[in-house]
Amino acid sequence: MPRFVTTFRLRTCIAFAALLCVGCSGYVVPGGPAPLQQLVQGNDEISIRPAPPIPARIAVVRIQAPEYESATAEGAGEGEFSVVSPQEWPDATQLQAMVQWPAVSEVLMLDLAQLSASAQSLNELRLAAAKLRADVLMIYTLDTSVQLAGQRYRAAEKLGPVDEPEPDDGVISTASAVLTEVRTGYSYGAVDANAKLSGLERTEWIPRNLDQKRLLAEQQAFTALLDKSAALWKQVTESPL
Repeated sequence: MPRFVTTFRLRTCIAFAALLCVGCSGYVVPGGPAPLQQLVQGNDEISIRPAPPIPARIAVVRIQAPEYESATAEGAGEGEFSVVSPQEWPDATQLQAMVQWPAVSEVLMLDLAQLSASAQSLNELRLAAAKLRADVLMIYTLDTSVQLAGQRYRAAEKLGPVDEPEPDDGVISTASAVLTEVRTGYSYGAVDANAKLSGLERTEWIPRNLDQKRLLAEQQAFTALLDKSAALWKQVTESPL
């Protein structure tokens, strides 16, 4: 038998074996979420809600756990959280949609250059937003995990070996956000939204394909989060003090 035929068959067998053992891919779940509630707890003593500035300039920033890393982005900072760059969302279309919220004049991405490497408090995020002349700061974070063979793999965990994924296995993402008044640090409220992609084909468990599903799940969760954030902001602007 010609040598090249033998080599081809060997490579084919290796590739097939890799598909049979989907968890052997070595996929690592992205880093964890930032502690949003912990960040805003220090402002609980502000009991009187400030009037929302009309029209408002809203700054958006994504933060994650310290040393956050995924296949497409990483977190910067050495404090209690990291600021993610590049920020995959909101994209240009979503930014434009946010401008259509009631009483909003402009939506800005927080300038990461305004933050110190050791930023670890809401006040530092507010200061960076103030330098952009923003009135409201939308802080959001993503919590993504992978369910495989009934086991939940969370932040920075490596998938284990599994011969056959279950129908309910897939990628799960929760997006959470708070809307904060820049001048006082008052939190207008918090929202969260979930997304899950399950029933994946065997080839979709290959690391590159699985990470595309991860991005899609995060995008769906963030899109749903924007809808809830819009409803929260509408309530803020319409509710009497």
